[in-house]
Amino acid sequence: MKRFLLPGHRTLAMIVSTMMIMALVAISLPMAASVQAAGVISGNVFRDFDGDGARDENEPGVGGITVTAYDPSGVVAGIAVSFATLCLGPGNPIAECTALNTPAIGSYTLNAGGAGPYRIEFSGWPAYMRPAVQGAGNNTSIQFVPDGNSSNVNFALHNPAEYCQQGPDIVTSCYTNGDPQGGGTTAGRFAIVQVPFEPPTTGPGDNVYLAIGQQVGATWGLAYQRSSRTLMAAAVVKRHVGFGTGGIGAIYRIDRDRVAAPAVLIDLNASGYPSGVAVGPDPRSPGDLAINEADPSRDPAAFDAVGKIGIGGIALSEDEETLWVVNLTSRALLEIRIGVPPVTPTAADITVHPLPTPACSDGVFRPWAVKMYAGQVYVGGVCSGELPYAGKNIDTTDLTASIYRHDPDGPTGNFTEVFSFPLDYPRGRASNAGGGNRASAAWLPWINAWSDIGPPMVLPGQGPYGQTIYPQPMLTSIDFDVDGAMLLAFNDRAGMQLGNRNYSTIAADTGEYEGVAAGDLLRICVNPAAPSGYSLENAGACPGGLVGGSTTNQQGPGNGEFFNRDEYGTAHDEVTIGGMAMHYGLRRVIVTSYDALPADQNGPVRSGGLRWFNAANGALTNAYVIFGRDQPIGSPPGTRVRRATFGKSAGLGDLETFCDQAPIEIGNRVWLDANRNGVQDPDEPPIPGVTVELWRNGVRIGVAVTDAEGTYYFRSGRDPVDADREDNIIHDGGIGIRTRTGTPGGASEYEIRIPNITGPNRQTALTNLTLTTANADDTPNGDSRDSDGVAIGNNAVFVIPYENHAAAGTNNHTYDFGFFEGVPTAIVLEYFTAIQEGGTVTVRWATLMELDAAGFRLLRSATGRIDDAVIVTPTLIRARGGPAGGAMYEWRDPTGQPDIAYAYWLEEIETTGRVNRYGPAMARAPSASPPYRVMIPVIIR
Repeated sequence: MKRFLLPGHRTLAMIVSTMMIMALVAISLPMAASVQAAGVISGNVFRDFDGDGARDENEPGVGGITVTAYDPSGVVAGIAVSFATLCLGPGNPIAECTALNTPAIGSYTLNAGGAGPYRIEFSGWPAYMRPAVQGAGNNTSIQFVPDGNSSNVNFALHNPAEYCQQGPDIVTSCYTNGDPQGGGTTAGRFAIVQVPFEPPTTGPGDNVYLAIGQQVGATWGLAYQRSSRTLMAAAVVKRHVGFGTGGIGAIYRIDRDRVAAPAVLIDLNASGYPSGVAVGPDPRSPGDLAINEADPSRDPAAFDAVGKIGIGGIALSEDEETLWVVNLTSRALLEIRIGVPPVTPTAADITVHPLPTPACSDGVFRPWAVKMYAGQVYVGGVCSGELPYAGKNIDTTDLTASIYRHDPDGPTGNFTEVFSFPLDYPRGRASNAGGGNRASAAWLPWINAWSDIGPPMVLPGQGPYGQTIYPQPMLTSIDFDVDGAMLLAFNDRAGMQLGNRNYSTIAADTGEYEGVAAGDLLRICVNPAAPSGYSLENAGACPGGLVGGSTTNQQGPGNGEFFNRDEYGTAHDEVTIGGMAMHYGLRRVIVTSYDALPADQNGPVRSGGLRWFNAANGALTNAYVIFGRDQPIGSPPGTRVRRATFGKSAGLGDLETFCDQAPIEIGNRVWLDANRNGVQDPDEPPIPGVTVELWRNGVRIGVAVTDAEGTYYFRSGRDPVDADREDNIIHDGGIGIRTRTGTPGGASEYEIRIPNITGPNRQTALTNLTLTTANADDTPNGDSRDSDGVAIGNNAVFVIPYENHAAAGTNNHTYDFGFFEGVPTAIVLEYFTAIQEGGTVTVRWATLMELDAAGFRLLRSATGRIDDAVIVTPTLIRARGGPAGGAMYEWRDPTGQPDIAYAYWLEEIETTGRVNRYGPAMARAPSASPPYRVMIPVIIR
């Protein structure tokens, strides 16, 4: 039965009854933690790539995270920082690495003083990281331990943009000979292909096709927006392959579900964009390309245009709202805001960042690769060594590769060199089949004419065509291993300049030529002892003992190769062609390749496909053929048109993984606030068995029950530990609370409720408990430890602010609810109004009764939002009422401005320090707002 305290009638029977109930509450609730000894608290901070809340083999530690222990009185009892130095073995000059038993990265040891129990807080992680989901061997950023002899107090972080499920599909661009806009057979051939991460066969029967040549033509750069299931593909200049409907400057949007047809999202050549955005006109003339895949062409203008005009790589920002694009023509990085789902940008949405111009010898810096990683944008390219070329001696020392880092929060055009290295290291043979014009795969300066290649080779028994080789480096893909090492994929420019049984650019030459590409895959090792923090792989190994496939094959820096299975038997030593993707959770790097299925598996020659490598040791783990020796992409089995595909030259473009959005989790604790200060203190116990609900737009979408630790969680998707558990899973079209349909400052669509904290259906676990003060801790990190719920009717409610609406993987474990022991009654606030009177605002309120009230203060907001309200009363307004009767109050706001609609909140400060908030009241001119009447909970003590 709900009871109300009438003014002037505080009965002895009620007091006795209250004391008896409070005694029963003390018996039924968990006991507060007893005082324990000081000592050592230890654990690990680590990366959780796969979103399961447990540390797996490929998940490294995270250094530099602050770990703080608080004793029951709230005093800091100890601070530690997780170990952050990569130690590379004996002789390392770094001081932290000279001690015996050097700790692992991410580990910490905290010497806790005073007496426990302790509250452990983790803080100070980088902005691009988020707390991972709670799971086995890992808890949230606020944890509780009984004493100073506690181990395995672990905490996991993740970057939601790096999450990927176990087996995502993989997508790449693929090329068919000819002009897809000419109306011939080339038009209908497939140009975007999807394959499983773990194909059940060696291919190509597992292909799924997403776009045809007539729609998108030749593309290279790919970026996948998970939240809208949209693939973006950028046009590329490739000799012998024409453009799609959007031309040379097009970036297409492709519906992964194939409901909508591929369409142009952005045309960089559109009018009205800033200088440096346009990529220039199509260099071809009518008739340069054949319209049927079986017919050869010369395509002379495209030969030198490869890598110099058009679009290179593209990458999506980690929040998926910005597309980063390398403009090869202006040699600039374009920052293009596209939103979610992507829309065509305006001029105001594009920023041009001119790229650095290093002092290249006999050439210029040619960018291509771009990658978003850890909140920064990385751009890579090569010094081409191309000018002047005619008659010069070939000098491979002119060739270098450089990687630059761009800070998106910095000024326009900010770039810092990360690493640079020469490209004159030894390489294998591009072809061992019968000699050739240049069998070696050694990198050579860029060329601008067919005549610079030299005589091709003619293979006996292979038909009247020459095998043509001239390796020119293009740094086309950058990614990162889980240890922070950079992985670089190089395409051979000749692979984009040459074809498969196609003509030269010389009109009088009737011969046919087969291009043989020779790309590469390199590891840039993390090396804290080096000035840059990186070093190039050497003899197939990295400092610290990480060893790849071969240390002595004479085919890489230091005469070894970390990824040495980039070969096709003894015929070709360098078969990769520049596309690359990384799966962090499995630590697998996938690359495009010709003759993709190895020779020891009888793989077909002149095919194109994928190879998978273990990034930890360079081992080849899988291979798949996308198109066979003579089979056009997407054609029926048995079709034989040799010229259709690109054989041993670059027949595929970049790679992208179709990773799902990272799951999301919110929570997490309901506890007994023994001292009623609204803050989780170490010696305050949890409250198990409390039902907690998640609501969206008035509909309940999730239910959870607090466990023995008082914790609850709502998760999108399935529970990562118990796949059959359904009670706390958010079922909302697979999206859960990751949608953002509100507007900043507007009404929230989500709220967390603890139902029936009072009333006739009060939860048993909350018998004789009262909701504590909300938002009592305004110190740094205070929101992670204080209570958030406010009483609305019979429920405790926390309305999730719009600003907290979570993007994928943005877990939030700060939604806590505290209760204290006591029997609530009620008083009546007679009215609470705010009126504009002339140039000021007058706030008035009256009480019918005041019990243990110390005073009042007022908060004001010009937006109507409590989260930006400020206290406007300079001192506490002393309470004048009492149990027998209330009082009337009036306060004039001297800083209020005319014609602004203010919202005011009244806060009552109890003698215990507890704060009760009422309102808002709105100031409207000229008449007063209607009285605000509310039943206010108080406590009989």
